[in-house]
Amino acid sequence: MNNEEGNFVRGLYWGILLSVPLWMSLVGWVKLVLRLLN
Repeated sequence: MNNEEGNFVRGLYWGILLSVPLWMSLVGWVKLVLRLLN
């Protein structure tokens, strides 16, 4: 694995790591809004 591939994998890893809490909070907000609408 050369340097560019390593940077890409690291970027992908951090992107997934940072997007998980974002998705969880988004799902939480959607559930909250749906609960308020019902």
